[in-house]
Amino acid sequence: MRSLDVPQANDLDTVRAVARAVKLGCRTPQEVADHTGYSLRHARYRLHAGRVLGLVRFEEDTVSLTTLGERLLDTQTHTQREREVFFDAVNRSPVLQILVPDLLSRDPPLIDDLSERIFAESQVSRSTARRRAGGLLTWRRRILGADAPPPPEPEPTDATEQLTLFG
Repeated sequence: MRSLDVPQANDLDTVRAVARAVKLGCRTPQEVADHTGYSLRHARYRLHAGRVLGLVRFEEDTVSLTTLGERLLDTQTHTQREREVFFDAVNRSPVLQILVPDLLSRDPPLIDDLSERIFAESQVSRSTARRRAGGLLTWRRRILGADAPPPPEPEPTDATEQLTLFG
């Protein structure tokens, strides 16, 4: 597996942003970089993450949006529907199914185990493998909804009620 096949985009919002740029007509990594304000290097990382997820495809150095990418962009950000599309993308990705088939399982991989898998499969450095493992685990939290803040605790309506709670 090429190191390029191991996603290096920690934030799925940035992957979504490059997919949106492609939908709006950007066809090259440079055009995507110009549109998003990301450096060319970071635009490429995010485009390759989109490729691994099946949201965009490359034909030589030209990028286009896939049907799955269209589905993603038809959702609102940080919604259940968006998480479902990302979930589907991870489960359909041949690269991710080889590298981290348990990413969205009930028991997630440990960062040390995932780092070792990435190191063994792609021959990136151990520190790079660990960073990319952390990014994939960040995807997991986002996709499964674990990045949402917990609901606020209800406040007592008056001092008497508050005393009753602790009395």
